[in-house]
Amino acid sequence: MAAIKYKVNLTDEEKLQLEALVHKGKSAARSQTRARILLKAASGLHDKDIIQALDVSASLVAKTRQRCVEEGPEAALKEIPIKWRPCMRLSPPSKRELWHASWSSTTRPSTAAG
Repeated sequence: MAAIKYKVNLTDEEKLQLEALVHKGKSAARSQTRARILLKAASGLHDKDIIQALDVSASLVAKTRQRCVEEGPEAALKEIPIKWRPCMRLSPPSKRELWHASWSSTTRPSTAAG
């Protein structure tokens, strides 16, 4: 079996805080899932066992482990904001695209006989 790249080591206090977060039920579901991942990882389970037990993706387990080791358990529980980039158009719209855009936004005559 492959060695675990990011080994999660939690203090007793951190474990108690994570268990309280999971059992309290007042936090976001994603935070609770990450807390469960950290608790299972700290108990020595491999990623595939955690994935199977919690029905989560491999990338979620790997990223949660990595963030816990690099930034601490508090950071591992939080969402990482997605960095959106604006769409960049390389050329201006053609006359045809402009015509189709204007035609689709206008009302078309009704085909129903009345």
